[in-house]
Amino acid sequence: MNITGANKIELLKKGKKQILLIGDYHHHYKKDGCSFLSLKKTMLVPEFIEKIIKTHDDKKWDFYFEQGVIRIDGAPAYNFLNKIKDSPSNSLIKDSAKEYKKYVSLWNKNEISLLGLTNIYFSMIGCIPKTKKCPENLRLHFIDIRQKYFGDCEIGKVHYHRNFYDNLFDAFDNEDFETFIDNIIDSYNHLITNCLPTQTKVKNQVFKSEVPDKVMDFFEKKISGIMDLMSEVLEILEKGRSKIIELFKEDLKNETILAGEYILAECKKIDAFNRIERIDEGFESFRKLDFLWEVMFVYIVTIMDMYALGRMTKRYNENIIVLAGMNHILRYRDFFIEEGWKSEWIAKQPYKKCSEVPLSIFLKGVAGKTKKRRITKKKKKN
Repeated sequence: MNITGANKIELLKKGKKQILLIGDYHHHYKKDGCSFLSLKKTMLVPEFIEKIIKTHDDKKWDFYFEQGVIRIDGAPAYNFLNKIKDSPSNSLIKDSAKEYKKYVSLWNKNEISLLGLTNIYFSMIGCIPKTKKCPENLRLHFIDIRQKYFGDCEIGKVHYHRNFYDNLFDAFDNEDFETFIDNIIDSYNHLITNCLPTQTKVKNQVFKSEVPDKVMDFFEKKISGIMDLMSEVLEILEKGRSKIIELFKEDLKNETILAGEYILAECKKIDAFNRIERIDEGFESFRKLDFLWEVMFVYIVTIMDMYALGRMTKRYNENIIVLAGMNHILRYRDFFIEEGWKSEWIAKQPYKKCSEVPLSIFLKGVAGKTKKRRITKKKKKN
């Protein structure tokens, strides 16, 4: 069976528990997908997930979904999670069905990520928000904390710096470098002051885990490492604020890049680029000025994964499906492997977004076991 949309699919097991990890690089779900000429039946990832849940309807499934950041005019829409709790709407289901058909049409040229497509699909089948049409044996959990307020922590607002170079170009257009650099300094201060795991819901989720100490130990070096790095970069920006602003003004006048060179040179003195890659082994820094955003990004990703693993390791989780970005999936895999989970199978990838999964995953009572080869002993000749 071919599945279009994912860059990796793997099934892990430990005792009676199982977790299906589905990883995605956030590009158009059809790019490098399964060939239309293949003789094997092909499904899209959201359809594949629903089929597993409905096939094994004697099991309770917990689906952990990186829903992505819903934006309005480029800013995170904080009321999104409140809207999904509203009363179910038939019009929403119909609109989602229409939108889904548009994106999966052979004639469609509009691009959408796998996360976006899955969001639409689960709205279409009545699960976002949850209706009576949604499978009863499904519990759906959102794990992208950028969409939420965590007490005084507003991670979504920090995500504004994702458009780092757009913001920088605006600063040059408006000749307002003070606001540009102050926004970055304020965001660093906000993360350090208000967004520690102990100050947010991350701590609560971890403490509800079956293995809270293991989750804390897994992230301890990562959290302390990125917090130390963030504090040191913040010190560079605060101490050098006046000089950086003056250098930006010279850059505007002379078409130079003195401000960027100064910031990067100061970051190099504290070994910042190598440190961030050691903190997050799956991350590769571009070592350019948007490194100031990369530091924030790695911190956000780290506490998001800590939050997600705290939820995934609660006692009630037995049959788990996770759909998230590839870096998240690799980190979750590392954690579960460290905790003694074993890989049952890894889907072959004939194309980057085409996964070949065993048909046994759809056999009721089997839930993804690989077929064991029978070994027959040859009789010895007299």
